[in-house]
Amino acid sequence: PLDYQSLLTHNGIDSNFKLVIPGDPVNSVLLWRLSLPDTDDRRMPPPDSRYSKLTLQELAIVRQWIQSGAPQR
Repeated sequence: PLDYQSLLTHNGIDSNFKLVIPGDPVNSVLLWRLSLPDTDDRRMPPPDSRYSKLTLQELAIVRQWIQSGAPQR
């Protein structure tokens, strides 16, 4: 699992993209991967995971958190 600092600095699947770019949900890989359809192998959590896909409300919370600068608390 990633801790908070790793989440902000980890490049994810491509070294050109950051998982979370504070203030920029459109270019944050985390939100993109959470929003992918079930048929995409890159989706988080994976379709075969014991965790379910985030709801639209949960995705909105993640989007707002990133937009607001991704504060730790």
